Amino acid sequence: MNFEGKTPELAIEAALKKLNVKREDVETETIEAGSKGILGIGAKPAIVRVTVKYDPEKMAVEFIKEMGIAMGLAVDVKTTLGNSSILCFQEMIWAF
Repeated sequence: MNFEGKTPELAIEAALKKLNVKREDVETETIEAGSKGILGIGAKPAIVRVTVKYDPEKMAVEFIKEMGIAMGLAVDVKTTLGNSSILCFQEMIWAF
């Protein structure tokens, strides 16, 4: 998705807020650096392309935690990535 701001960094901050993700969870590409113009005349916004990184392990853990919360449980999940990229849940602690 493309986002605009006065500077590339402000455009990235707006993207992170809208997508509700952290900086380390996205890849960014500056499409247009933007310019201030002269006395604001001819100013152009910065445009950045922001792509959320796909992390199946993180997505699975967050899903399980959200399901626990929906059931009124506190869930702590620890994982390892097993052979052939199989996700193994080492420990799931359910607190009532």
